[in-house]
Amino acid sequence: MIFNGKRLAEKEIKDYINHVLAKEYDYRKKYVICTEFVNDWKNVISSQNKEDYESYKAVFLNGVTALLNYRTQESLHGIKEVCQKAEYCFLNSENNIVRENGIELLEEIYTG
Repeated sequence: MIFNGKRLAEKEIKDYINHVLAKEYDYRKKYVICTEFVNDWKNVISSQNKEDYESYKAVFLNGVTALLNYRTQESLHGIKEVCQKAEYCFLNSENNIVRENGIELLEEIYTG
């Protein structure tokens, strides 16, 4: 039961993040929520299965898109910063699967 509760809490957090990213909040609020999301993701990347990784990746890419919509130098700098933070953790992992996920994410960032 604890694990179901944890999954539900994680889903509610992701739903809240997606809600903030979809609404007309100011850039700073969206940047902070993206940064905090990446900080959390860094703590769990090595223990994620494919489903968890895909779920987190979707939220991350949603955040990058939300920041991109501001079309300012500040937002471009923010995107670069959150992408670097995430990719640094993926690509410096000792786990091959995590590094492969990092390469996949990098490809999606640049082609998506």
